[in-house]
Amino acid sequence: MEKIYLNENYPVEKRNILNEMRSTGITLQELRFISIYLSKINPREIEVTRAVCFQLKDFEKIMELKRLQVKDTKPAIDNLLQKIIHLPDKRGGYLAFQFFKQCKVSQDDRGIWFVEIDIHDESISLISDFKDNYFRYQLWNSLRLKSSNQLRMYEILKQYEGIGQRVCLLENLKELLGIEETEYPRWVRFKECVLDVCQKALEKYTDIVYTYETMKTGNKVTAVKFNISRNPKYVDELKLGKFIDKAVLASPSASTSRISVPKAGKGTSKTKAHEFLKEMKSSNLYPYALKLAKKKKAEGEVNGRTDNYACGIVNNWMEYGMQTVQDLLNADIIDAA
Repeated sequence: MEKIYLNENYPVEKRNILNEMRSTGITLQELRFISIYLSKINPREIEVTRAVCFQLKDFEKIMELKRLQVKDTKPAIDNLLQKIIHLPDKRGGYLAFQFFKQCKVSQDDRGIWFVEIDIHDESISLISDFKDNYFRYQLWNSLRLKSSNQLRMYEILKQYEGIGQRVCLLENLKELLGIEETEYPRWVRFKECVLDVCQKALEKYTDIVYTYETMKTGNKVTAVKFNISRNPKYVDELKLGKFIDKAVLASPSASTSRISVPKAGKGTSKTKAHEFLKEMKSSNLYPYALKLAKKKKAEGEVNGRTDNYACGIVNNWMEYGMQTVQDLLNADIIDAA
C-alpha cells in the first residue's frame, strides 16, 4: 500500500451521510485532523492512498500539542482511534465502527519519527467512490476556524451551498454541532455564542457566508433557516505548510482554554500556580499574548480568564524558543508597529 505524505493535492470530499452524523465529544483539533486526512487521500484510488503519513513534528502542531516524546503521543492517538461512526440502517438500527483502524508511530532510517494513520475498512464507503450525495471544499477553509462549532457550522452549511438555503430544527442543529442538551438552554445564549460567533468567523475565514431567520412554534424558536452564499471577500487562502508553522505557537493546549500549571504536593499547588502565573505575566511577551488572548475571547474560543490563557500562550512561546519580541516578529506571529 502506498504511503501518502503531507501534500495539498486534493480537496476535502465528504459524503452527506457522514456530514450529517452527530459530532459530540470531538475536539476542534480532531475535526481539523480528519479534514486534513481527507485532503490527503484520493477517494477514487482509496486502496493505494488510504494510509497517510505525518512527520511527528507536523502531527503535534496539527493537534496543537506541546513538543512530544514518542510515549507522549499515545493519548492523542488513542482519542483519534476511539472516534466511533454510527451508520443508520433503513429499519431504525445502526452499525457502529471506528473511523480510523490503526495508527503506527515509527522511525525511518534517517532517524525521523512519523505517524501513519489508516482508515477503518467499514469507513471506506463513506469517503470513496463518489457519484452523488457528497460535497467538497478546499482544506484552507478549515484551518483558521477557532472552535469545533465553527468548523462544523461551515461543513453543515457548505453541504447546502448549491441550494442556497438550509432549514434545521433547533434540536437537530445542536446535535449536528455536537452541543449537549444542557448547553445553551436559552435561545438568546445559543444565538449569541454560537450562531452569531460562527457567522462572523465564516465571513472572515471561509469561502461562504450566511444570514439566518428564526422559525417559531407559538413564542418558542424551534427552527433556523439559513441563507447561504459565496463569500466574495475572502482571498487569503492559508496553505497547510504555513498553518503547521504557526499553529501550535498561538495555543497553550490541545483542546481547552485553560492552562496547565506545575504540579505540586498537597498544600502547595496554589502557591506553585501563583508563582507560575506571576512569572509569565512578568515576561515582556505577556502584553502580546494578552492581546491575542482577548482576540480569541472575542472570537468565542476562550471561555475562561483571558489573563490565564495569555500566560499559557507565553509559556508555549517560551517552550518553542521564543524569548524576545523580535523572536515573535521573526516568526511572523505579531506585526511590527
